[in-house]
Amino acid sequence: MSKFTKLIFENTFKNENDLANWEIMEFSEIFKGKEPVTGIVPTHVDDGEKAPTKDGIVKYEKKNVTVSDGLLHLSVDKTAGAMIKYKGGKFGKGYLEVKAKFPPFSKSVWPKMSLVGKNGYISTEVDFAQVMGIRGKNACTLIATYYDGSFYKTMNHLYNTNPTYAWPRFYPDAFTDELLSEGWHIFGCEQTDTDLAFFIDGIDFCRIDISHPIFKAYDTEGELVLSISSGMPKIEAPDETTLYPSEMQVEYVRFYGEEQ
Repeated sequence: MSKFTKLIFENTFKNENDLANWEIMEFSEIFKGKEPVTGIVPTHVDDGEKAPTKDGIVKYEKKNVTVSDGLLHLSVDKTAGAMIKYKGGKFGKGYLEVKAKFPPFSKSVWPKMSLVGKNGYISTEVDFAQVMGIRGKNACTLIATYYDGSFYKTMNHLYNTNPTYAWPRFYPDAFTDELLSEGWHIFGCEQTDTDLAFFIDGIDFCRIDISHPIFKAYDTEGELVLSISSGMPKIEAPDETTLYPSEMQVEYVRFYGEEQ
């Protein structure tokens, strides 16, 4: 369990008014070969391996964000997905948790929870809960990028130079693609002065030393972004088995701090 126990913030979804502090994103990303990609955090890199290799377009539309039955519903269909960003403040030192139900596992469907921030000139993205629509690829990921004047470049490759800091980290074996997509789970992200940790249902399964130079960029606050998409680069394209529409449901978002 997290060391942070004092409830500082809670957002439930009883009605549409509970979206007042959320920005419902509506935009499209066009992927053309290996040209730069726009998005919450630029993901274009110049190493050739992680750059998009297929043409395509991904849309996010407001119609796919709804509130009913006490839940937030984010859905994706054949034409568009959904993305919302909390605009009421950033999350840093403390414990952030989201109670959510992912859709049944489906090829190319990508539900995701991220903290997006900036540390100096470095943009950061901490994906603390996601199923990437590829069997066995339900990883948590860290992304740190910077702009060199021509392209956005990632520093992820640094994490693979030492096995101790290899990334990404995958969920425990107890949480397979199917189990993550069955029932409700509480996904958490904890930040202390020295660590960044990931939780599922109260289980602390991965802890990163953000005082280490390799991970120092992640010692920063971030905005919470919830999304569901399909057909993104770096994951498999949808096929006849893909389930449309697919939906991620969210019951609440909570943030805990230390007792004063």
